Amino acid sequence: MAKAVVDIGREDFATGLAFVEFSRVRTVEDFVMRQDFLPERLRDTKAIEARIEEEMRLAVLADAMSQTYDRLLRYFDRRYGNP
Repeated sequence: MAKAVVDIGREDFATGLAFVEFSRVRTVEDFVMRQDFLPERLRDTKAIEARIEEEMRLAVLADAMSQTYDRLLRYFDRRYGNP
């Protein structure tokens, strides 16, 4: 993105949203802030840790589902053949 006017409001709608807004421009000169911003909002470690933990939980679940799906495919291939 070439330039941006950023209004991040009082709090993030979702974890990391403020970071995303800042990451879209190339240099500090490329964005204008409509209000004061506290840098601590970029380092909300509790929220980020919770998000990482949830993403890891979902990755484990996705892996388990994938393995179950593969086992079912092998079962049906053995039982009914591969058409």
